Amino acid sequence: MPPTPTILLVCEEMILAQTIKFVLQKNEFEVVVCHEGHTALEVLKSQSIDFLITEILLPFYSGFDLVHHFIQTHTSENILLLCVFDNPGLMERSLNFESIRQLYKPYDLQEINQIVKERLSPTHTIHQ
Repeated sequence: MPPTPTILLVCEEMILAQTIKFVLQKNEFEVVVCHEGHTALEVLKSQSIDFLITEILLPFYSGFDLVHHFIQTHTSENILLLCVFDNPGLMERSLNFESIRQLYKPYDLQEINQIVKERLSPTHTIHQ
């Protein structure tokens, strides 16, 4: 049996983070939750993470800092950015990776779940 994929969820809102975690765990994903960028960066450095879900605006380190670190060892397809509002220049600043998905508030939990399931399916490569 293949190992359980691990998702790092970085979200300041504790209730939202716990709700997303609950939905993803129902699909047997392991979910590590951080509420600020510094802790999330430490998790990325110390644990094997297969998928990154992060807000852009975070205390201490931005979601972009986490993306930069994550893509050093992973495909950009395994990133989901949670955005408070649509900013046309946002993706230009986030390294111009077309494969990074973005969702805007209010977040659709089923869409988050579906994106993760599709991206972590056996037909997608987890690590580069």
